[in-house]
Amino acid sequence: MPEHVKEAIIKANTGRIPWNKGMRGWQSNNALGEWREAGGTLKGRKVPWMEGKNNPKWTGRYPKYSTLHTWIRNKMGKAKFCVVCGEKEKNFEWANLSGKYKRDEKDFISLCVKCHRLWDSNRLPINLMEWRERVYA
Repeated sequence: MPEHVKEAIIKANTGRIPWNKGMRGWQSNNALGEWREAGGTLKGRKVPWMEGKNNPKWTGRYPKYSTLHTWIRNKMGKAKFCVVCGEKEKNFEWANLSGKYKRDEKDFISLCVKCHRLWDSNRLPINLMEWRERVYA
């Protein structure tokens, strides 16, 4: 930048108060910023104004695979047993029953990894759709 332009800018701004003087951070003017400055924290807490449709990452009726599994884990907790073989000591997953991946708690079931793979490959000896209808009837 030429020297005469720098001098003109300095002369024009001499004596002016910057627009952000006294502000701390990018959110000091809103309620969340004031809450945090007063010692508030969001760590480990649910933020009701950011749940569901209010969240900017909300995709509506057609969520991604990983988003839906995160949603079901938040809604129903960690899967802790297998409803097919009764196992309680292995790793467990939430399995989708209909294959349509809807945001419906009744459309998921807790299975061990082995039974989940069998279910996904249509080799499970039990029909989980009929099982679900009996349980949720």
